[in-house]
Amino acid sequence: MEAIERPVSFGIGAGGGSESLAALTRGREGQVQVLRRDGHGELVLETAGKGEPLVLIHGWAVDRRMWVHQLPVLRRRFRVITYDRRGFGQSTCAANLEHEVEDLKAILAHLAVPKVAIVGMSQGGRIAIRFASQHPEWVSALVLQCPSIDGLVPPPADNMTPLMDELARMLRAGDRDAFVQRLGAHVLLDPGARFTSARAEIMAMLGDYRGEDLMAPASPEVRIEETFEQLTRIGAPTLVITGSKETYWLRQVADYTARNIRGARRRVIRGGRHFVNMTHIADYNRVVLDFLVRATTPWSERALGSV
Repeated sequence: MEAIERPVSFGIGAGGGSESLAALTRGREGQVQVLRRDGHGELVLETAGKGEPLVLIHGWAVDRRMWVHQLPVLRRRFRVITYDRRGFGQSTCAANLEHEVEDLKAILAHLAVPKVAIVGMSQGGRIAIRFASQHPEWVSALVLQCPSIDGLVPPPADNMTPLMDELARMLRAGDRDAFVQRLGAHVLLDPGARFTSARAEIMAMLGDYRGEDLMAPASPEVRIEETFEQLTRIGAPTLVITGSKETYWLRQVADYTARNIRGARRRVIRGGRHFVNMTHIADYNRVVLDFLVRATTPWSERALGSV
């Protein structure tokens, strides 16, 4: 395993454009590194700020740019680590959920991080849960934004399998324009009509989404009993957050997650959908920052009034 530093850049896909991509990278001052994973490919990661380590794990079909509105706030208090998961963004490792806990371990080992706070969004929340349950000694705090979890079977109306199959057919047919537009129209990827800036930012990321995971073998099925055991093994202070306009199913998943992690807090941001961090930026940042600062600050410092 080897890490190198070199310039990396996003392409402009069917849904992207120079203005949207510029908006996503404006004001970034991070250090970008490429971490080679032997036998797999490369992971692209970025660090910014100083303080306690904090890693942000993006959701499905997007990349690390989804955190652009959180970085200016979080890097004032934390050493923030963002990265493109395998199969997404600029990373070249083949998409495979089963390798992602090891990827996160490799990133933290490379950066010499002994303990870290984690924010995981949607599918990134699933990875955060797996990591926190397998390696509780490495996790100081956990924020799960509209997490997806193993083992819970959604009702037909919320089953993503038909959409995944349709998108895979479009990719095989070489119709990227239709692929991006169909994906961007789905309720999970649509931030709402009035959030035009967030819409442009999401579409820019979807334009660069390669869809490799749609062609990959399905992950092994996990029983809900195993997921329950995962949740009960998590010992870090945990916040589970959704928008009030998140899909009913994912709000139910968030409720289940919060009920089964000892001491977890549950917060709802009024009016937010799946990408609540990109639409209700001030509310989201305030809730997350307040939780993380308190969760990662020793009681002695809190008693002295430093937070």
